[in-house]
Amino acid sequence: MIDKIKAFLTKHIDKFLHFLVCFCLVSLFSLIHPWVGVMVALLAGFGKETYDWLDYGKAMGWAKFWPLALGDLLADVIGIVVGTGMALLTRCAIVK
Repeated sequence: MIDKIKAFLTKHIDKFLHFLVCFCLVSLFSLIHPWVGVMVALLAGFGKETYDWLDYGKAMGWAKFWPLALGDLLADVIGIVVGTGMALLTRCAIVK
C-alpha cells in the first residue's frame, strides 16, 4: 500500500504541492479570518498559473497548457476547501 502511495505522489508531485501550498496558506491566513485565507490562496493559485503561462505556456500553446493548468487549479481548490474546513473546525473548537 505504501508503495502505491509513493508511486502516486511521485507521478503527481506537482499537484500535491499545489494542494499543500494552498492548504498551508489557508491555514496560516485564516488566523486573521477564514475569508482572508481563501482569498490569499486563490490569488496565489491564479498567480502561479499566470506565471506558468507567461513562462512556458505560450510556447506550448493553449491546447496543451490548459489541461495542465486545470489540474493545478483543481488541486488548489481541493487544498483551499480542506484548509478552510480545518480552519473552521479549529475555530469552532476554540470558541467552545
